[in-house]
Amino acid sequence: MIKIDEKKVKELLRIGLNEDVKKGDITSSITIDKSLKIHANLILREPGIIAGLDILKLFLKFTNKSIKFKAFVKDGDFINVGKAKKAKIIAKVYGNARDILKIERIALNIISHLSGVATLTYKFVKDVKGYKTKIVDTRKTTIGLRYFEKYAVKVAGGHNHRMGLYDKVLIKDNHIKASGLSPAECVRLARRRTKKDIEVEIKKVGQLLDVIKSEPDIIMLDNMSIKQIKEAILLKNEFYKSNGNHKKIAIEVSGNVKLSNIRKLAVCKVDMISIGALTHSNPSLDMALKII
Repeated sequence: MIKIDEKKVKELLRIGLNEDVKKGDITSSITIDKSLKIHANLILREPGIIAGLDILKLFLKFTNKSIKFKAFVKDGDFINVGKAKKAKIIAKVYGNARDILKIERIALNIISHLSGVATLTYKFVKDVKGYKTKIVDTRKTTIGLRYFEKYAVKVAGGHNHRMGLYDKVLIKDNHIKASGLSPAECVRLARRRTKKDIEVEIKKVGQLLDVIKSEPDIIMLDNMSIKQIKEAILLKNEFYKSNGNHKKIAIEVSGNVKLSNIRKLAVCKVDMISIGALTHSNPSLDMALKII
């Protein structure tokens, strides 16, 4: 079980309420008695990995502590909604009608989106099964939702790259161009100035050996072909044979990664594959809240 930061959930709910409710839900206040209690089912209409139930539970807690919530599945579960059964109840809610309806759309937006992130991540993770290659996310996230989207990636068996610019050095092509230094020189400069992990991006196989000698923690092969990646791995392995006591450096592949080529990349025996699409191109899972 992955622990949820309750402060971040409370802040997300506050933003959602300010955006969607502001001074009040006028429709519910007009049509529904303020003391009415309801039962409602959270239903899933298509197969996928669930992510966000723990967040939804906290939403309800922060809205009205008397609301009861019971989940029949847990975050990380794959739920198969087949043709024979059009929808599956994954949780039940009981409590004040106005309070539940007030956060209905906020809750559905976040749980369906995060479940979409988790489901796409799961597909990539499944396709590299049998290899040590890790599927990792990127910073290509929805503003304000990075923490939650990265949570969904982990729920599905993926791994988080850096959370932001503050927790790891990642020297990319723009840093290299702006500095006027080579990738290896950038790594040496960074090593003198920080104790944090250092990653550097290279675009040509010819840069690899020089960069290995500068001793970063990770080398990113950016937008390279399968042929180039294999060549880079071979060069790295040959270097280690001749320099057995050299610092071991992880190899990351990034750029133009798809489900259609993910297995071929894993076969190259790279350590990790970063995929922006996990968080920026995932379809949300179809869910709804239905009063019973």
